[in-house]
Amino acid sequence: MQQSFSGSLKVPSAPCLLSIYEGLITNWEEKKKNSVYSSIHQALDAGIVLLGKYYSATDESPLAVLSTGISPILSM
Repeated sequence: MQQSFSGSLKVPSAPCLLSIYEGLITNWEEKKKNSVYSSIHQALDAGIVLLGKYYSATDESPLAVLSTGISPILSM
């Protein structure tokens, strides 16, 4: 299943993944400001920390930088 999904993508996945990480982190940080979500603040914090680690790891990856630089989506 992973293979068939990955094979159907027409754009590099690294730039897409970075955008998803950014979007999730931003969304979760906004939810933390809302008292409606107070019961899941710890889970939001844990998710933000974990995605932050993954996101930061891309700073150290030349492949991630290269794939972002050559992404057709970003050049539009």
